[in-house]
Amino acid sequence: MRHSKNSIQIALLSALLVLMGGCSRISQKKQQPTQEMPDQSASIIADCIVNYFQKDYVPYVTQQQHRFNPKTGYLKIVATEPTGRYTFTLNKDHFASAKQPSSFLSDLPASFVNEPLATAVFYSFTAGAGLLDTTPFETQETIKIEGQWYEPMQAAANNTGIQATILRNKGTNKTDLIKLQDTEHEIQWLLKSYNLRYSKELDTLVPMKIDVFDISKGLASKQLIIQFEYKSILKKQAQHTAE
Repeated sequence: MRHSKNSIQIALLSALLVLMGGCSRISQKKQQPTQEMPDQSASIIADCIVNYFQKDYVPYVTQQQHRFNPKTGYLKIVATEPTGRYTFTLNKDHFASAKQPSSFLSDLPASFVNEPLATAVFYSFTAGAGLLDTTPFETQETIKIEGQWYEPMQAAANNTGIQATILRNKGTNKTDLIKLQDTEHEIQWLLKSYNLRYSKELDTLVPMKIDVFDISKGLASKQLIIQFEYKSILKKQAQHTAE
């Protein structure tokens, strides 16, 4: 009788150990997908009003949606126009448009949206909001622009000749200027980001306006060609950037 009782206890103990081992394996399986998820920042969905200033013409006003991923170098610009829906995608050094803009849109500054503009907007918004990691960029000698001292940081130039310089204001420690050069198309722009507003979603100050100036004739003769005014900022998971 005692031997039978011991056998039952051993059997129960063995079953309990097997059950605990099974629970442990199940717990590990549940945690595994989280461990394998790529380390990506959330995407940012920003709706804006855009003014294109043509010389001697009334500005063309339209709406766009900008979808940023600061960590992966991703920007998607979506615009719905009378001639259809246009999408332009910047993925690090690769730029693509899903549809060729109409002749009217192509005649606007930056041909509506070209690679230099997408590159400039990406750096202006993400660096202006403090969302871009600038530590890999080479720092250059301090320069003075319109009475303010700036620390230039050279972002890597791509293989099409586009070069972006990030300018951090030494007085405010804010990155509010981007200089963009495109040697192939003889483009020289200066972008100014301003009207900082706190975003609860991003937990940072975000520039709600970006002005694009043509400085090909010199800084003193700069001409405003495009203005972006952001109306709403949302934060979503990174996988939604491709939508």
